[in-house]
Amino acid sequence: MKLQNLIIVFLALALPVILVLSVYVELQVKTAQLRTSYNDYLIGAAHETIVAFQLNTTSDTYSTVTDTKVRDIEASLNVFSSSLATSFGATGASKSYMMSYVPALLFTLYDGYYIYTPTKTWDSDIFVHELKPYVYYSKQYTDGNKVLTINYSLDNYVAVYYYDGSSYISRAGYLEADNGTGSYYQDARNFTNWFNNIVRTFPSSVRDALFIDANNSPLPGDASDFNDEKVEVIKDSVTNNLVQAMYIYGKNTGNDFQMPELTALDWDTILNNTCFIAFMQGLPVGTTVYNDYVIAVSTENKETVNENDIYYIGDDGSYHRIWCPHLTGNIRGYNKLQFKNQDSAAYRSVPACYYCMVRASDASYSYLESHSDGMSTAELRKRLQAYSEALSREKQNLVKISDYINGSGQL
Repeated sequence: MKLQNLIIVFLALALPVILVLSVYVELQVKTAQLRTSYNDYLIGAAHETIVAFQLNTTSDTYSTVTDTKVRDIEASLNVFSSSLATSFGATGASKSYMMSYVPALLFTLYDGYYIYTPTKTWDSDIFVHELKPYVYYSKQYTDGNKVLTINYSLDNYVAVYYYDGSSYISRAGYLEADNGTGSYYQDARNFTNWFNNIVRTFPSSVRDALFIDANNSPLPGDASDFNDEKVEVIKDSVTNNLVQAMYIYGKNTGNDFQMPELTALDWDTILNNTCFIAFMQGLPVGTTVYNDYVIAVSTENKETVNENDIYYIGDDGSYHRIWCPHLTGNIRGYNKLQFKNQDSAAYRSVPACYYCMVRASDASYSYLESHSDGMSTAELRKRLQAYSEALSREKQNLVKISDYINGSGQL
């Protein structure tokens, strides 16, 4: 066979393959581009949702009241669906169409969470997203007739419900192993002693995990059996309820909705912050389907307070972080939200200190210790006291749903 004939045969055989491969590669490129766009849409919608949540809750005096909080969250969730539909608006996407690919939305708060998931209406097969009842980070421990139920929180606050076999008693408060000064520490010590007296009557498997002392700190971030237990309780509760919500929706619609495996970094974010988590699955994207999730963190809310949320006023007319060398004179700390509230005790129209507020993000006392060159022992002690007083005061001032049980101590 002549060379020309061989070339013709080769082209006849290869050209269709080349064309198919070219089309396939083009489709894959478009799929990747669409996936990137979808990621941006989901991230944008989640970000707008958490911003709306922050605006609703920080500007509302009654945002800690349950009914008002539900209203604020529902308003924020409406922002999510609107943003998502708007982002996909070029394809004529509607809210209901886009939300059909959202098997669950999750708001993790101070001592529990809300799941927003599709629910079948009672009189039809139509699914409508609905905010499920609030779920506490809770676990029940039993020993014979005794039942101990603990509602955990993102920090060292717990609500305790105890049945000793004949009577019920309940109480809520902060667990502390530290012997600091001030009403917060006095209240925390009393509550911790009461808590330990109950825990010590349980078997070692419970007692070793929950009994609070210097070797078993309940403070967030400390390595302890108590925190390990709390983490597992929160993770199991969130995971199990999300799995159930997605499974029920998927089973009824013929879709394979599944709870994705969250990374260690994801869980670290959830366990230390108020978060909004959006799951999107099954949306057609090029040659495949889009399955992903995004976590948006709230940095300004009335749900929690930690050491990075406290700013300090000295004598120089600016507000600082605790370690700042320009923080001088009498020092008093306030929640950073108060510097935006003109009716607050901290508001003075004071500017931020450029040196510490812009150049660094860590506001912890441990950071102060590592940046304390040139400070006297007395200065360090003064800052530690200001840090301790401010953080304990702000934590104590948080309004908590379970505080109602402290009225009488009885159920």
